Amino acid sequence: MRLIPIVPTSGLYLTAWGHCDDARFAEQFRLAWKQIPMRCRKAIVAHWLLWGKVTGNRKGAAPFLEVLPYKSDWERGPSRYAVAQCSQGGNSLSWNSGFVDALPDEHLRCFIAHELAHVFLFATDPTHFADGDYEVAELQVFQTLEAWGFDESAREEWEMWNEEKLPTRATED
Repeated sequence: MRLIPIVPTSGLYLTAWGHCDDARFAEQFRLAWKQIPMRCRKAIVAHWLLWGKVTGNRKGAAPFLEVLPYKSDWERGPSRYAVAQCSQGGNSLSWNSGFVDALPDEHLRCFIAHELAHVFLFATDPTHFADGDYEVAELQVFQTLEAWGFDESAREEWEMWNEEKLPTRATED
């Protein structure tokens, strides 16, 4: 395991386990991060710093970012099959290595931004996912991604037309 700098000034490092092309993921994360409006990035970083103070880290806490093979204990979204996860109130982000490797760069950036949108919503909307309603939370994320200039519909359409390139639970369990 090693740490790859993504945006060191914001405390962003990828915990690289070698399950994917970590350098490509880090570069696409940097590009996705830059596309998010500055005021939203500031809200995300402030959220992570507050988490650090709440947990007793005087310097704040960086989020835990990693790419892993499919994990059966990930929480399930509307599809009942998680390919990424934003947990601990936005302070731990994980992505499915099979999806990371399969997605073209443009859609990978959207895939990364999707989880960052959850963090932004946790930071700015105390009701985000408060009742466990996946559909409402995902609609909020979709709207946020659209405002940020990411095309979630195009990513989902690519996945639909390229399903054979994507991992299945059976190949990753």
